[in-house]
Amino acid sequence: MRARSTPSCGCVPRGELTCTEASARSPNWTASEVATQILRPQDASQLAGFVKEAAQKQTVLTTRAGNSKWDLGCRESKQPTEQVISLDALSGIVSYEPGELVLVVGAGTPLRQIEQLLSDEGQHLAFEPVHWRDTATAGGTVAVGLAGPRRFRAGGVRDFVLGLQFVDGQGRLVRTGGRVVKNVTGYDLWRGLTGSFGSLGLITEICFKLWPRPQTQRTLLLARQDLETARRVMLELAQRPEDLTGIAFAPHRGVSLRLEGSDRGLQPQIDAIARDVDVEEELPQIESANFWSQLREVEALRQSSGRVWRFVLPAGHWVALVHDLQAAQVDDYFVDWGGGLVWALAPPEQTLDGHRIAERHGAIAWRVATSLDDPNELGMPSLEPGLKRLNQRLRTACDPGGILNPGRSGL
Repeated sequence: MRARSTPSCGCVPRGELTCTEASARSPNWTASEVATQILRPQDASQLAGFVKEAAQKQTVLTTRAGNSKWDLGCRESKQPTEQVISLDALSGIVSYEPGELVLVVGAGTPLRQIEQLLSDEGQHLAFEPVHWRDTATAGGTVAVGLAGPRRFRAGGVRDFVLGLQFVDGQGRLVRTGGRVVKNVTGYDLWRGLTGSFGSLGLITEICFKLWPRPQTQRTLLLARQDLETARRVMLELAQRPEDLTGIAFAPHRGVSLRLEGSDRGLQPQIDAIARDVDVEEELPQIESANFWSQLREVEALRQSSGRVWRFVLPAGHWVALVHDLQAAQVDDYFVDWGGGLVWALAPPEQTLDGHRIAERHGAIAWRVATSLDDPNELGMPSLEPGLKRLNQRLRTACDPGGILNPGRSGL
């Protein structure tokens, strides 16, 4: 579907952006995207119409909203018939029921707006969504599926999505799941769309399950230990009954623990842990929140020169993976999720085969793109044949023409 030409009067048809408007709305567009007139549907029905027309003409669609995570996933070279669609107009709070712990929002709703609304009501998204950049939206959060440090205790993004509305690759508007926990029935299509990078459907509306927000938090910094001791301590701590919602390790500071809970109940838990491990320092609430925010957003590695890699693996295997990284001259890394997540920074001159290292340890690796023009062909891992066939069958059912963000998820 080619962008319609702008009328001679200078007006832009409803649902389209001029190049100047597109550039102003998001600093994360590539030059080729800004040079293309961008479709901007005002509602889900108009988006469905755009997709239906594109399916008939076999026009590839690339979608954006906040475009905060443009450097994650693969980026295919621009197709001659490619059309860019901005979903940022599909924004707003559809419904919010604090008493039911349920929130329904448009996919283009800014994440910061959602978090402020929930904070005012003493609630939050317990999977601790990763912003990556200030323009993060609800739809991008679900499409990429990144969860923060609380993931090992609370669950991932898909565990807090009760339902979705989306447009499939044939232009059909589909609703899956429900708006309350007891009404979530049928096929778990929303679980498949979570983390699919927009390759199965274009999300227009999301129903989130919420949790009460902890009153306070503290961070305990343990005395530095060797890697094997740190691994053992982290595994033991993850089994404790205290409200530990963050367990991380970095070579320059050792093991870090976050405890969350009520003002009255937190100190006894801190005392119980301090009796069993060597606590070197305690961070109060504001410092603790900043500490885990920086870790969640991978700020230290992303602000450095080099190639960032992400490894998800069984929690007990991270030391062996780190040894392989060090053998490849990669020394900048940290461990999150109690050992289940490793972020690493390969030096600029180093060509790291992260996928091969991941395979040796039962891990899944992502490589982060370095620039808007980096195609990042190795951004996602190759799947084993059986899993690849299953994913392709799901893709064929949802997008038989393969027009929705092709290649972004690695398939």
